[in-house]
Amino acid sequence: MLGFTRKTPPVVYLGVPLLSTKLTRVDCNALLEKLTARIKLWTTATLSYAGRLQLIKSVLFSMQVYWSSMFVLPASVIRSLEGTLAAFLWRGSSMARHGAKVSWNHICYPKQEGGLGVKSIREWNMAATCKHLWRINTATGSIWTDWVKSELLKGNSIWRARVKGPVSWAWRKILESRIWFRGMFKSTIGSGANTSLWFDPWLPDGRSLINSYRARILASTGLPWDAKVDSIIQNGNWSFPAGHPDISAAWGSITFQPRVHRLDRLVWAGHHSGNFNIASAWDFIRRKRQTHPYACITWFPGHIPRHAFILWLAMRGRLATMDRPHVQRKVTVNVCVLCGVQPETHTHLFFQCGYSSALWVHLSTKAGAICPFSQWDDILQWASSNFHHKKNFSHNLACYALSTSVYLTYLQQQAHGSEYDQGGGHEDYKNYDAQP
Repeated sequence: MLGFTRKTPPVVYLGVPLLSTKLTRVDCNALLEKLTARIKLWTTATLSYAGRLQLIKSVLFSMQVYWSSMFVLPASVIRSLEGTLAAFLWRGSSMARHGAKVSWNHICYPKQEGGLGVKSIREWNMAATCKHLWRINTATGSIWTDWVKSELLKGNSIWRARVKGPVSWAWRKILESRIWFRGMFKSTIGSGANTSLWFDPWLPDGRSLINSYRARILASTGLPWDAKVDSIIQNGNWSFPAGHPDISAAWGSITFQPRVHRLDRLVWAGHHSGNFNIASAWDFIRRKRQTHPYACITWFPGHIPRHAFILWLAMRGRLATMDRPHVQRKVTVNVCVLCGVQPETHTHLFFQCGYSSALWVHLSTKAGAICPFSQWDDILQWASSNFHHKKNFSHNLACYALSTSVYLTYLQQQAHGSEYDQGGGHEDYKNYDAQP
């Protein structure tokens, strides 16, 4: 009568499947197919590495964000998603699964840490899962959170729930995320009526009592396991119970006073506002590395993206030169295609070749940055030591001279030897004939 159609799970609702079981790879086929279809739309576009990188960060990555915020994605799906992104970056719309110049794991770091600023889908998914913890603790008027509190938690604290019994896979992952972000949630005490005395993280350092002391020590206070913080507050002041001597250290660490006229509030330590957001959770959980010493001369203000990308590859020795094994199999004579004299190696190309050396000297002199070195590693160290101030125009100009010299050398090399590097992804070099 009303036009409704009865179906059985999985049912697609708001673009994602509604499931009563574990999310499988088959359930995620729609996401994988949507990602691939979007890439196929760009088959006629001529894109550089930098252009593809921008599409990955601004378009393709965002396509999985909604799914990541709803589900814990299976590991196989994450591998497929990242494999598709990597194939597009290195091979374009053909998406061939070979020819990667740098491992995807090394790409998924901020630029200042030596990566390309792409986020790991696995780490982003973990951060998005943490949002469910936040909603369970703070959301009001939500049907889902009300159901979780009444049916799964039975009125108990989320921090007290145990991963045991016939619980769903998704609920198990949400509970496991408490370990990933331990110490990042903290309950600020108002009246204490809504905060579990034993299980919620309300101590000054963000710990909970149950994670700091054994159960028998806590039981020595005589307070029940469902006690709230307000059970140790009388007349607006603390009234700590007697018990095992060890717990006295916990009471002694509490230097703040309860604000009994206010409600308890959960605070996220990852953001200055105290409110949770996925970006700050990702920054907390992601793998971290030290600042890369050459990031300042690669990603300086005003850098040209395609120049910076080729310089980033050159710094790692990942451009296709004849001394690389996969190139040696495709050429018969190992002679520099620019000077025609010396064997072509990465060190020779930057900047010991007559062509590239003249180009580098010409541009660096115009930029007022005369380099006393000819070895590639020495040039990089010299540049990073002398031109690292982002707000200094002369420093940025010197970095621009370096990245442009590397880029133009790369274009000329590709124009003469493009048959051994088919992943460049742009047509610039076909009509380019630079003069140093």
